[in-house]
Amino acid sequence: RQLLPGGLGKNLLTLAAHSTVDRIATGAGTDSCYHSNFCRAVFQVLWCEKCAPALEQTHKHANTHNVRTHGLMAGKFACFKDYARAAMDYLMVDQSVVSDAEITELHDNCYRDLGKLRRYVALRRVVAPMVESLILLDRVCFIEEESNSHQEEVDSDRAAEVKTVLIPLFDASISPRSFALFAARNGHTLPTDGW
Repeated sequence: RQLLPGGLGKNLLTLAAHSTVDRIATGAGTDSCYHSNFCRAVFQVLWCEKCAPALEQTHKHANTHNVRTHGLMAGKFACFKDYARAAMDYLMVDQSVVSDAEITELHDNCYRDLGKLRRYVALRRVVAPMVESLILLDRVCFIEEESNSHQEEVDSDRAAEVKTVLIPLFDASISPRSFALFAARNGHTLPTDGW
């Protein structure tokens, strides 16, 4: 019997892998949701509306659907316009395809929905540890059920029950994947404490 008979989709598995805290250090007066989520979302809109169409005209075979700005964190820039310009430069998009005024206007129009984004991100942060726990429980169930099915195939005198234990390795605020799953047959000791 599987705990997750239908499996988990890619989005839930990705969600489970996300940290329960912001990857950007939150200082006094810093809105980490704004910097880590909102600016990337607004740039995605800018990309779809302005950058991708211009890039498709000049580079016929360019991949304009998968925009990634590795290493560019909005919190390092004075304003969204500077972040957008740096991202465009990183993605080798001609800066003339959009004016500073258009970038600022798009940012201001999207800013009205920042509250919705904050609620969405808060919900993801609550759900992520639950999905990760579900994955761990599924693994524990799999190991114990496999052990029981093999025990039925051998004599009860030789049967060795498998015991499992989940041990925290480090602080869960660093990453939700902070547990190690240990399994051992009777006669073998399991760790009892972790971080």
